[in-house]
Amino acid sequence: MKWTLKQLVKRMQMGYQSRQAVKADAGGTHWLIQMRDLQEDGTLRRESLTRFVPDRTPDPYIVREGDVLFQVRGWNHWAGVVRGLDDCTLAANHFYILRPDTGRVLPEYLAWYINQTEAQRYFQKGAHGSGNVTVVPRAIFESLEIPVPPLAVQEHIIALDRLQWREQEVTTLLQKKRAQWLHALSLRAAKGRSGNKETDLS
Repeated sequence: MKWTLKQLVKRMQMGYQSRQAVKADAGGTHWLIQMRDLQEDGTLRRESLTRFVPDRTPDPYIVREGDVLFQVRGWNHWAGVVRGLDDCTLAANHFYILRPDTGRVLPEYLAWYINQTEAQRYFQKGAHGSGNVTVVPRAIFESLEIPVPPLAVQEHIIALDRLQWREQEVTTLLQKKRAQWLHALSLRAAKGRSGNKETDLS
């Protein structure tokens, strides 16, 4: 069964917009999630969040555990799930803050579907702007049709997605290690040190 995104969320709020440029402050009262903090796999880089002091009332923009963030502006219109962040964390106005109806859809499943090629093409087709910065209008975003299987099936899909990203991480790490090994081996050969006493040219 398909639902529109609007039917699957209890709340949708544009993120925090500062009256002036946000300045990092080690003694700040809040943390700010910006575009650079959202990764392709739907996770957030906690270590790169900006600590600052809001110049307007922050309450409407504070994210909660399980909220989904959708990147409204930019080239990629990804989504991510808020997990394990401080209670005083805000999302910037590059994002919509979504509060899913968890009786129908799991946050990770909602973010997963938004990040799929089919949904991304839909956003690109309806987005305004050009170049590296496009904006997805709210009406377009809310009208996205999402297949919603039973929650148990959603959980399986989420688990498979996590395995895929983990496999990709391991593969990338192995490729990096192999490249380092081949580079070191090539340098040894160039300097006449093969590591084999019988063939060592030095």
